[in-house]
Amino acid sequence: MESTITNGVDQIAKGPTALNGVPVFMITGIPPGPIASIGIAKKLRQIIRNQVTGDPDIPITPANATTFYGAQTFADLQQNSTYMNGINSFSGTPMQRLVIWGNESSPIHWRLASSQDKANQATAWASNDDQTFVSYASTAVNLYDAQYANQLSIAATNNAFGNFPAGIYHTWIANEWKAGRDWLNQSESLWANLIGANTGTILGGFINTWTQTCSEGQWNQCYPANSMATCMDQCGVYGSVPYYVSVQAGSDGLVPIYSQQGTGTNWLVTPDRLLEATNVNHMEMRGHTNMTTQFNNAFNRTDFFRTPVW
Repeated sequence: MESTITNGVDQIAKGPTALNGVPVFMITGIPPGPIASIGIAKKLRQIIRNQVTGDPDIPITPANATTFYGAQTFADLQQNSTYMNGINSFSGTPMQRLVIWGNESSPIHWRLASSQDKANQATAWASNDDQTFVSYASTAVNLYDAQYANQLSIAATNNAFGNFPAGIYHTWIANEWKAGRDWLNQSESLWANLIGANTGTILGGFINTWTQTCSEGQWNQCYPANSMATCMDQCGVYGSVPYYVSVQAGSDGLVPIYSQQGTGTNWLVTPDRLLEATNVNHMEMRGHTNMTTQFNNAFNRTDFFRTPVW
């Protein structure tokens, strides 16, 4: 995860560095200030350190409550820990339980980053608490795309006047901005893959292609004496190439659906006892209104979990 985020920071920094000549990253127009475009990637790193690579000696609860498997710490949540292996190999009498799982909407990583900020504030949750970094990232993509197009335009103008060195230079700057734009567009898929919430790829469709088969001289003989369409028919072959898109599984932005539901373990519950908290990410589990709805659903059941009226 650290490697991926570090690479993201590098990709985002390329455009501003190439344009300014020095790595000052002074990009205006993206709140809250001059380094916001770098900050959105660094925010993911903060989440990693706070939620994934925390101190294994810190108890999960202040009281360090003792469970069947002993005192729980962050180390218990690591792969192959005694605690996790105990859960996965559980073979006793099935426990009656409900599972409320968070299914955050896209973009899961920017919403998680926004809620991470909110979690550090002693204020009530609001409906737009997961929007801050979504807005920053969207603004950054638009800015990077505009810079990319602008630099390509400058390059084309220079090439048209025969100033090829300047054309090459501005083409390079354009591609540096494009690297940041592409990383921002791909970052959710990268994040989903890191947390185990990518299920692979599916065929998205086909892109029409045309491959030139005649020489440049033959093309010049055909065009402009004939229409572009006629020359393309005579001097090329039409075809298509497939493209694939990533399929993203449900998650709360940090824990995929499989882990939340205990898939593949003896702790798996029946579908009627799985309650989906839509649009809820990992940081919103204690404050989102959709969690309140699911808690109400849990306590208003007519089965084992029925809450009696006293």
